Amino acid sequence: GINSPSINKEHIEHYLFPLPPLSEQQEIVRRIDSIMDAVSSLENQISESERTSEELLKAIVGEVMG
Repeated sequence: GINSPSINKEHIEHYLFPLPPLSEQQEIVRRIDSIMDAVSSLENQISESERTSEELLKAIVGEVMG
């Protein structure tokens, strides 16, 4: 673990940590999952675009050098 002379178990035990209701927590998770799906989709599109660009560049160079 990590030791800190200014924060210890006794200090933390007495803190209250506010949490949103369970339904709100679930909605937050749902939205984050949705955003992560969109990010993954965009990453896949970028990868496919990069592959297409590389293929086009190779074809152009092949035509010029051909």
